[in-house]
Formats: sequence, structure tokens, C-alpha cells
Amino acid sequence: MNWSSARQWVTVGIALCCVSAAAQPSEAPVNVLSGQDIAIHGYDPVAYFTDGEARKGQLQSWTVYDGVRWLFSSEANKRSFEQNPRSYIPAYGGFCAYGVAKGVVFDADPQAWMIVYGRLYLNCPKLFGGLWFKDPIPDIKQADDNWLHLTGHLPPQVMPRRKRSGHSNP
Repeated sequence: MNWSSARQWVTVGIALCCVSAAAQPSEAPVNVLSGQDIAIHGYDPVAYFTDGEARKGQLQSWTVYDGVRWLFSSEANKRSFEQNPRSYIPAYGGFCAYGVAKGVVFDADPQAWMIVYGRLYLNCPKLFGGLWFKDPIPDIKQADDNWLHLTGHLPPQVMPRRKRSGHSNP
């Protein structure tokens, strides 16, 4: 094997390692800044979709996914999450979506939320006002790019961008 082909194999090997490491969304960070390894300040991630509102979970109704405890407001929501957790986990692990779009990771307020094309986004309006809610699509594209650079992970549950399915009142 000559030097040129050896260099090509090393380059391919490095590229494969980088892609496989970056493409593992299951270990991406989740917002547990509220303490006790409870995700998104104890809010029920399924309730945003089923009830159309931010609803606190109950301490007696929980499950662990990727080492993080998720709380639910009902056993039905818990079962839905257990069947397909990646459909309910907020984008960027529940950190402030607008902050990620700007290249920083901030805690989010679970009551400042929006569902865009089947994906839940939490925000921190105290820091950024209502900027996210005015036109989220460009920020989503930027945040998706930034998430890989900030965490080394692809953003979870990237969905086709078809329509807005709902949002909160900021």
C-alpha cells in the first residue's frame, strides 16, 4: 500500500468515526437544570401534544429514558411516552430553542412553548422576549445546525417541515 492510499483510508476512518459519534441523538443532553435528574422542570412532555397546554407531571407517574426521569400528568401520557419517547422529547433536550439558535444553551421556561411541524420547542421569553414566536422557521434551521456544534449530537426527531400544529400564548 502506498502513502496516498494509506492516507485515504485514514481519512475515511476518521470521517466514519466523526459521523457515528455525531449521529447518536440518544445521549444528547436533556434539560435537568431543575435538579434531581427530572427533565424539563417536571412538566409532562406529552401534555403539550394531547392537552395543548403545559402541564406539571406527578411525582408518582414517571419513567426513565436515557438516564433522565420524565414526569407525567396521567398514566395514559406515560404509556404514550414509553411507546415512542423521541416523538415527545422537546427539541434541543428542552433547552431554550432561541438560545440554541443564537449559539448558547440556556434553561427554558416550560410554559413558553410552541409546536412546529410536530416538534416541541421550549423557550426563555424573559431573556429574549417573544422573538422566537414571531418567525421560528429561520431560528429552527439555525438551531438545528448549532445543536450539533454545541453538543456533538444531531437534533432529535427532525421532521419534515409541513405545517404548524399549534403554539402557546407567549
